[in-house]
Amino acid sequence: MRAHAARRARRVLARAAARRGRSPCRRRALIPSSCVCGFARTGGAAAQGVSRPQRRVPADGELCVATATNATNTAAEHAPVGGISRALLDAGVVTPEQLAYAERVRAKLGVERPLFDLLREIFSIGDARLRDALERQRDRLKLGELLVELGYLRQEFLELALSIQRDEKSKGERRRIGEILIDHHLIDETKLAEALAIHLGFPLEAPGLVPLDAALVAELSADACERHGFVPLRRHEGRVVVAFSDPMDPDAVAAARAAFGADGVAPAIAERAAIRAALARLAGRQAPAAPVAASPSTVVDLLDEILDEAIGAAACAIHLEPRADGIALRLREDGVLSTRRVLPLSLAPALVHHLRVLCRGEDGSDVTHFVHRSGAQTCEVRMASCAIAHGERIVLRLLDVGATPASLDAIGASPLLLGRLRAELSRPSGLLLLASPPGGGRSATLHACLAALAGANTALAIVESPGARRFEGAAQFVRGRDRERFADTWLRALAQDPDVIALDEIDSPESAQAAVAAAAAGRRVVATCAAEDAVGAYLRIAGFGVDRPLLASALGGVLAQQLLRRVCDTCAQPDVSRTARRFEQMLLEPDGRFLAGHGCAECRTTGFRGRAGVFELLGIGDDERRRWIAEHASGDSLRAASVAAGVVTLFEDGVARAARGHVSIAEVARRLPPAADGRSLAEILGRTGR
Repeated sequence: MRAHAARRARRVLARAAARRGRSPCRRRALIPSSCVCGFARTGGAAAQGVSRPQRRVPADGELCVATATNATNTAAEHAPVGGISRALLDAGVVTPEQLAYAERVRAKLGVERPLFDLLREIFSIGDARLRDALERQRDRLKLGELLVELGYLRQEFLELALSIQRDEKSKGERRRIGEILIDHHLIDETKLAEALAIHLGFPLEAPGLVPLDAALVAELSADACERHGFVPLRRHEGRVVVAFSDPMDPDAVAAARAAFGADGVAPAIAERAAIRAALARLAGRQAPAAPVAASPSTVVDLLDEILDEAIGAAACAIHLEPRADGIALRLREDGVLSTRRVLPLSLAPALVHHLRVLCRGEDGSDVTHFVHRSGAQTCEVRMASCAIAHGERIVLRLLDVGATPASLDAIGASPLLLGRLRAELSRPSGLLLLASPPGGGRSATLHACLAALAGANTALAIVESPGARRFEGAAQFVRGRDRERFADTWLRALAQDPDVIALDEIDSPESAQAAVAAAAAGRRVVATCAAEDAVGAYLRIAGFGVDRPLLASALGGVLAQQLLRRVCDTCAQPDVSRTARRFEQMLLEPDGRFLAGHGCAECRTTGFRGRAGVFELLGIGDDERRRWIAEHASGDSLRAASVAAGVVTLFEDGVARAARGHVSIAEVARRLPPAADGRSLAEILGRTGR
């Protein structure tokens, strides 16, 4: 029996370690077989006279148990006992040694887990033995405590419900804790009914699975039964079995006794939804359908469902916006927000509270991110919130931290531009800027560039934001961790003697000056920044107060990019819109090459499916352009000089993409800055190599 319980305990610890994303501890001291002492036999540490140190002193009045020791050694190990554990101990279902062992397992899990849940899993305690044990402790056990110990409710959700109950009581309202838990979707109604049955000792009934006695219901009327939340089921031993959704409701109990007699009611428990459905079936009508948005009964299940839905749709962000009619759930798919459904507004407090609990660090500190696993995919979820008229607006950004960095060939750039980019990356020193608007994919391109630079003879260091993708073989430093200043993080990265140092996001004068200074000192620096195009990225770096001559000598090139929605291949047809005809005339292309999606089931009637990148590479190696930078040339003059030198702009690369049917020309005109001159389509295709 000892070995069997130890194996069960090891499986519990292994599952907990897997949920935390790390390997289970292999130290022998974690779960030695000898620590399972006193399981209906002698042996192990207790029989060998091994003394264990006392772990903590219990609070006054707290029932404790001690591990067995031999006659010559009385050192005890104390474990606090909750209501269910106390009942199991008093009934002889578990021994003090088993209870102490389960407490040690829970301490090693690293996550909060109900003690009874562990006892039930390790020692196979069934519901029948639990009910018998609780008969002796029913008067001393509160419903909330029972729900937490059974693992049906989290402690923080119980505290939230009690806080709501106190607030309502101060306003003159009185509601029981179970009603608050259900109304705020903090617990599944089925689990609450099961706990009530255990707590009160009443049988749990399923009205939808048994035929009802129409004569019994007729004695009160179906409306009265539905109003009070109960249904009479059958006669048994001279009494009427009545299933209550809340058997502690005095009005409901009084109504049942008035119909069937004070001693003629045998109370039972059932879910309110099941009672309504049974009454509706008896009356020959359908029960009102529950709102689709509220189908998950608990906030935990609801949030998991939302995150899984967003990951399945390849969305990059989730917006939860409270309005007068509910919480609008919107997903950013392919760069565009779309409303999926509206959730009940009553879910808002519990949903926000649960998100804040998830964003609590291991040391209890508040952070802004947590990890969610959907199947084989692991996502970092970054949360931002602000108060608006109807509550707190939540934005959850999703980042696939387990994704393998794409190669340069997979980012979607044209063959000619890729050749120039590889030449730029091969330089031994200088600064390469990667620019895009927010959500434009520059971080993914940064990792693709680093993957091209990585090798046996190259040391990489990356300074980036929390939750960034893991990069094999690189020294990765998180900005702002433990309130560390950027300058200190940057110095720690330089101390790793990197051949290439990457900075994900130049967003301040301090970070701009650090990147330019490192590049001017002879290091290879690859950095990202938010900008509309290549010239805009240069102007943004210069706007941080960097010395212009120093920037002109350090900056090697700027790669700008944007992501456009890709035309759905299933419903793509020739584009006959006015925009397409206008551009065909401008580009001297009378054949009508442009395509547009007309909507189908594959693209959810949007006409778009996925995204495609368009790129612009501005080289700063030319002496004339370096002189313009040093002389504070304007953005317009730099753009004109770049076009004259043959640089393909973002707009022109978008036109080439549209001509190949990858994106719509309307999307190009809407999202990209227009070109400075009017090159023909044939010339654009020749310059891009598409």
